[in-house]
Amino acid sequence: MIKLAVITDIHGNSPALAAALHDISSRGVDHIYCLGDVVGIGPDSNEVLELLFSRTDVSFVVGNHDIAVMAAFRGEDAPNGHHNERHHHEWLADRINPVYIEEMSKWPKQLIINQFDKQLLFTHYHLNQDGWFLSIERNPTTENLDQLYKGTEYNLVCFGHRHIVHHFVSSKRSYFNPGALGCYDKPLARYGIITLTENATSEEEIEVPYDNKEFLQSYHRLQVPEREFILKIFHGGAINLEAIC
Repeated sequence: MIKLAVITDIHGNSPALAAALHDISSRGVDHIYCLGDVVGIGPDSNEVLELLFSRTDVSFVVGNHDIAVMAAFRGEDAPNGHHNERHHHEWLADRINPVYIEEMSKWPKQLIINQFDKQLLFTHYHLNQDGWFLSIERNPTTENLDQLYKGTEYNLVCFGHRHIVHHFVSSKRSYFNPGALGCYDKPLARYGIITLTENATSEEEIEVPYDNKEFLQSYHRLQVPEREFILKIFHGGAINLEAIC
């Protein structure tokens, strides 16, 4: 038996990541796959990357926010769909350790692994023919996912990007998004566990409680650009903004 953890969309939330990693360490997991958007939205870029790079059991794919922060750091044009968020990404890029930019630049958009004669795809989101992320499918179905991956040999496709949980199983393969680890309207860090044997593959959604108050307050303490919008949209207005301003 092999047990894998899938984490995605940490979005600069270090206490959520710390809680998830602590839980993962208690479960006898063999390896962790991190599916991108490690940075962006939340302010804890360095703290999150330090936690991840301190481990030797994590493999990475890059997300769109990771690419946008790297572009801002280098003074390059914002990637497709991120021009309106440029100020926020520049604020993060000004504070990130340059060593981490170098490491992030090595992350691919996809990883394909084989275990027990099963082929697993890990990606931040589905890619188009040009190698860029497709527009988010708001109401995905098993049928349209099967059509998207028609002709491939994947037994399991793991992805993130869309912050809600997706778990579809067809006669061809499973599709699994455990939900955003760091962007949620509840003080819960989400991730997934994949269990593989010679005869079966199973996916499980995990939620780990953590104290998110200080993290949410840090948006105002640090004067994070677009903080009111971020707290409302990505954290569900989970804290009284007037009380911490």
